[in-house]
Amino acid sequence: MQSIDVSSEKNIDVYNLETSSSEHSYHVNGIAVHNCWCAVGKDNTCGKRYEWQLGNLPFGFDHKYIYSEIGYNFKATDLQAALGVSQIKKLPKFVETRRDNWKFYREHLNEFNEHLIMPEPTAYSKPSWFGFTISIKEKSPFTRTDLISFLDQNKIDSRMLFAGNIVRHPAYMDIRHRVSGTLHKSDFVTKNTFWIGVAPVVTRPMQNYVVEKFAEFMKRYK
Repeated sequence: MQSIDVSSEKNIDVYNLETSSSEHSYHVNGIAVHNCWCAVGKDNTCGKRYEWQLGNLPFGFDHKYIYSEIGYNFKATDLQAALGVSQIKKLPKFVETRRDNWKFYREHLNEFNEHLIMPEPTAYSKPSWFGFTISIKEKSPFTRTDLISFLDQNKIDSRMLFAGNIVRHPAYMDIRHRVSGTLHKSDFVTKNTFWIGVAPVVTRPMQNYVVEKFAEFMKRYK
């Protein structure tokens, strides 16, 4: 993942919301995860991250998460597998922190539920959350692109919820396939849904900053 720093105006130290910010790990992450990356300390140098419309995808779909080739995005290496195995002993703490970070966002972003759909765990489940999923309601006065662009300008990164309706992506548009139903739920996710991180490296000061920026954005629509 791309390394993103975040800081507030309250003398909070600069934090890293994703992975190690060293130049070496930055480029390794960019190459290993996807082939779209900018120089260290720079973002969106192509000027098209949220400013274009490709194929049948909605306008503003983050190009970092467009599936342009079949298969390559999920090709793990032996090195990545070895690193994963070495982290297993830390898993209980990782899971605990992810649940705690998710709970914080669920409690503190709920005040914006007039415009946002908040996630709920399946009954009787206790997930180890991958991220905090947020959807923009259809009748909201702003779009997903409006919100995530604002977050990005304030050094808060976000992710598309995987592919959404994958047959709208360039890699799959021309394959033979059968569609059952309207896929309107998949299209809703493709257009309206994103998530923010709850990884163990996310600290409480970072989360407070994120909530503050959500509140700042929402003030425009009261």
